[in-house]
Amino acid sequence: MTSTSEGAAAAAVAATAPAAGSGSDSSRDVWISVEGSRQLSSDADAGAKIPAVGSGEVYQSTMLQETILDRIPDNRRVAVRFKGVNGWVPSGLGPGGPGEGLGKKAWRKMISVRGKKEEGSSGSDSQAPAPLGKRQILHNICGGVSPGEVLALMGPSGSGKTSFISVLGGRKPAAMEAEGEMLFNGKPLDKAMKRRVGFVLQDDLMFETLTVEETLYYAAMLRLPKSMTREEKKSRVETVIASLGIEKCRGTLIGGFMVRGVSGGERKRVSVGHELLIDPAFILLDEPTSGLDATTAMHLMTTLRQLAEGGRAVLTTIHQPSSRLYRQLDNVLLLSEGHIMYYGSGKLAIEWFKHVGCSCPYGVNIADYMLDLANGEMDAEGRKDDAMKDQIVARYEHFGISHKEGLQSLAELEQEGADEAQVLPEDVGGRRSMQLQMDVSGTKGDRWGATYWGQVTILFERCIKIRRSESLGLQQYLRLLLTAIIAAGLWWQVGGEATLKSASDTVGLLFFEQLFVSLMALFASVFTFPADFNMMLKERSSGMYRLSTYYIARTAADLPMDLTIPSLFVFVIYWSTGLRISAGAFFGNWLGVMLLTLVGQSVGMLIGASVMDVQKAQTVATVLMLGLMLVGGFFVREVPSWIDWLKYGSFIWWGFSLLNKIEFGGRSFVDCGDLGVAEVDGCVPVDDLQDALNLPTDVDKSVWPELVFLFASLVIMRWMIYEVLRRKTMA
Repeated sequence: MTSTSEGAAAAAVAATAPAAGSGSDSSRDVWISVEGSRQLSSDADAGAKIPAVGSGEVYQSTMLQETILDRIPDNRRVAVRFKGVNGWVPSGLGPGGPGEGLGKKAWRKMISVRGKKEEGSSGSDSQAPAPLGKRQILHNICGGVSPGEVLALMGPSGSGKTSFISVLGGRKPAAMEAEGEMLFNGKPLDKAMKRRVGFVLQDDLMFETLTVEETLYYAAMLRLPKSMTREEKKSRVETVIASLGIEKCRGTLIGGFMVRGVSGGERKRVSVGHELLIDPAFILLDEPTSGLDATTAMHLMTTLRQLAEGGRAVLTTIHQPSSRLYRQLDNVLLLSEGHIMYYGSGKLAIEWFKHVGCSCPYGVNIADYMLDLANGEMDAEGRKDDAMKDQIVARYEHFGISHKEGLQSLAELEQEGADEAQVLPEDVGGRRSMQLQMDVSGTKGDRWGATYWGQVTILFERCIKIRRSESLGLQQYLRLLLTAIIAAGLWWQVGGEATLKSASDTVGLLFFEQLFVSLMALFASVFTFPADFNMMLKERSSGMYRLSTYYIARTAADLPMDLTIPSLFVFVIYWSTGLRISAGAFFGNWLGVMLLTLVGQSVGMLIGASVMDVQKAQTVATVLMLGLMLVGGFFVREVPSWIDWLKYGSFIWWGFSLLNKIEFGGRSFVDCGDLGVAEVDGCVPVDDLQDALNLPTDVDKSVWPELVFLFASLVIMRWMIYEVLRRKTMA
């Protein structure tokens, strides 16, 4: 798995090893052990122990070679080429603009160099006109990664690494604009190819309340082909767990900010395993070693190295690799403020910078030195020299015009000074010629890993397990119990009498009953989609499920979770306050409150899905709920006629009318003067309860108008939520 310029590179290794490593003989032994491991793993059925990098450790590879590291067939391999990739973000996201940081002299040189491009080259470059109000963050990024290679994207923070792989993987932010040629086996990225690409995010988006095994299990059920049986998918999960060494934590929660879970290294390996389940042909990783100790990072990088040797293409961003880790890389693409400062063989980077007048000091890790140069620090004292940095960028820009594969041999440096460089022979880079043998047609196969209702079932089960702690926790029951005790004490058996005073108190109870459950459901559901949206985007980008199946499963899973607490609340309140004693009235009250809960939940979900910002969503929900409550028919009985129509848009008003009809319909009441409205002798019958209590509706009329409105509101809002999510996830 080495380039054809092996002889020249070998000569460079001897010179590079002391500078890149510790300067001792052991560092040269480490390099030899790495080359030996690659040679062993390149044999089809070697089944041997692969020497680890450093300290004489030995990793067992027999099991790995038989599991996730099996070689993939030639027709499944993916070769990736990118040329002229430019990217812009709104200028408000940061200072500067196109070309910021480049000196005028170097900028003019880059412009003149581009004018000498040979005919037929890509017209995209870093001088592409920036859209109005945009700032350019990627400038003419060119290169590629072929099966069997590990390409590392290096650069300091803010150099554009994450932005570039997001564009390459088809996951760029909506606010970002990008252009350029990005080909996968000679074709642009499509949905079929996307399912052969694994993308490991930097922030490890996973559900905190699922265990390691559950996380991988549900991913396997949704992502692996539907032709595989459930047992085969479970076996694949076991294979990934064993191969990544996470058996001990398989039953541990993933955890997060509020929930204690696995360690950072274990979490990162679970994130990688999530993508390895589908055996991707091309793997993108965004800083997989960040936050890991040197040994854990080396273990992870060794696994990626072995995955590449099985015919996969690996592209990873690495912020600050150790010298041991750096030696696992085939090629390096170094970015500085969105410009390429170096692209080519990792072993030859030290020779390139020596060639341009920046020799790596003795005993300094070449990776650290490259990052210093990308920051403009030209010596050990940290002296800033932006002009020199600009010259290095311009120098590679000149070199890259005629060397599309980057620097792959020492001989190429001798031609670097010429204006018209010779075209490289076809076999330069060895492994890159493999892309000519790829099956560029690709196989589309089944789009989904499970049937439609299979996805619904799996997602429903997962949603139940995710919400098992938050919805049915002790805190929820304590809130219910305390609120019910307070309400029962205030309205104890008020509904047991047929007096006007008892009916007046019951009206307040009914309004509180519906307001408590609908408010609780509305404000809880505001967080539903803002909390899950990024995870949904990640999983949808991986082709795990349809949006409709996710929506159906999430809605169905919410029903038992979100209706349990309100149901218990109704049971306690109804009997302790002495409401109407009949089966029809009880179940009517309960079903009415459940319907109001679902409508309130729908309002909150619609606000959350539309806004997606928790603070803004809470503000909108608060203002809207106060408005709906004020026109709900309890606080303000005599609403001015010019604004009275607002009540017909309030589900609180309709729900209040429904509960009043269920409780008071067909009953007779007497006025004993308890309200103090008028002097009466004894108790007199009440002819019109609506007029006596100024109720929002006639309680003796049918309940169907209220039911139709509430059901229609529920259906329409649920459909609106789906449409909002569909539009937000279309990109």
